[in-house]
Amino acid sequence: MISHRNAIANIMQIVTYESTYQSDEPELCLGVLPQSHIYSLVVVSQASIWRGDGVVVLQGFELEQTLLAIQTNGIKRLWLVPPMLVAITKAPRIVESYDLSSVSVAAVGASGISKDVMATFGELLPACKIIQGYGMTETTGVVCFGNVEDSMDGSCGHLYPGYEARLIDGEGKDVESHNTPGELVLRSPSVVIGYYNDESATSEAMMDGGWLRTGDLVEIRQSEKGHEHVFVVDRVKELIKVRGLQVAPAELESHLILHPAVAEVAVIPVPDDRAGELPKAYIVRASGAELDEQVLRKELSQYVEGQFARHKHLDGGIEFLDSLPKTASGKMQRKTLKEKARTDAEARRQAREKAANGVHKVHVNGVKRPEKMEVFDLSSDDEDDD
Repeated sequence: MISHRNAIANIMQIVTYESTYQSDEPELCLGVLPQSHIYSLVVVSQASIWRGDGVVVLQGFELEQTLLAIQTNGIKRLWLVPPMLVAITKAPRIVESYDLSSVSVAAVGASGISKDVMATFGELLPACKIIQGYGMTETTGVVCFGNVEDSMDGSCGHLYPGYEARLIDGEGKDVESHNTPGELVLRSPSVVIGYYNDESATSEAMMDGGWLRTGDLVEIRQSEKGHEHVFVVDRVKELIKVRGLQVAPAELESHLILHPAVAEVAVIPVPDDRAGELPKAYIVRASGAELDEQVLRKELSQYVEGQFARHKHLDGGIEFLDSLPKTASGKMQRKTLKEKARTDAEARRQAREKAANGVHKVHVNGVKRPEKMEVFDLSSDDEDDD
């Protein structure tokens, strides 16, 4: 449940933070994100109206239509999610055919992006600075965002004014040192009231004193200028535990997306009797990628094995899909993929059981025979025909 106070508080936090490094002059920004998502609703639309900025609204993200809109209108700021950024980096020839010199900032939220993707984007738009942010519906939008004055690769920037933050370990104790992961807990006037008609979910997320458990594993690191930056390591619930060792899906995804045959990727855990869980990758192949799935599967497995420790290998398998399930804002729907993995595993188990039951039902003189074979009992004393 989001109150008017929550929304107004986050708008004021956004505008106050940006006033420390941004000109008061109105600017034109890209409105390609769906208004049903809190990121677009509060950050792009409402905060822009508060500042007096212009928003060029598109029906959705289609690469060339988006690039044309930027060129035609002289858009300065891009509000994007990672799949859009990746799509731009995967089409350098198309991107270079448009005049995108007006763009000075690309603000990216919803999930993390790899250092290599950022570097490729920087080569295509050298005058554009990439800043990343972090937020959630439960905070009515944004918690922290980077700025062009003090940036770090992979950083989600600094906390917005009006936020209090703590990191807690698995036992609920405060993490008090830099570069040490812990679950991020927050307190702010923009933190929502709770979950509608769901007291159980509300009590699970809300701690005493008005603190919100985000479920995100975070580290606080210092820049060369001495400022503290927020780094999101992964979702606590999404970490894969292989023989007691943790594997962050984002780490594997950031590496796999760099392979030229990979257009999109999501890594999830699949159950395993010995290891507990194993990483499995769902991949959408890039245009022109190797058509033989077995060949490409082996190539991608080796690509991971050459970079990561043994427990991070894709022993849960690699499966190719035509598309990956995502929300309207571009965030991966991992729950859908996990359900698919469970359903597929159950179907394979039932098929094995059915095959086993079908093959070993008919016995002749103590010897198992396939059920569908025509079997003659030769042990009788009946006389032969002729």
